Amino acid sequence: MSKRTKAIRREEARAYRELASYEPGSKEYKEIMEQIVVFNTIQKSSVTLNNDVIVTGIFQIVSLLAVLQHEHLGIITGKAIGFLPKILRNR
Repeated sequence: MSKRTKAIRREEARAYRELASYEPGSKEYKEIMEQIVVFNTIQKSSVTLNNDVIVTGIFQIVSLLAVLQHEHLGIITGKAIGFLPKILRNR
């Protein structure tokens, strides 16, 4: 678990503890609930990279470099660079 995730969970737990001291429907209760919703949203939106994503990215970069290296004259270099948006769009 990353430091960021631990910090978010720690703040969320603090918010829940603080929530217990207020009456439901009070202004403070609503504010704390909004904070908890934000914490949950941040946790769900966290991007995690697994090995498949990393390997695919490295393979794409190596493939691009191989094409660039193969074309010494640079004629196809523009074409190879043009593949990048297509590669990124197909992911």
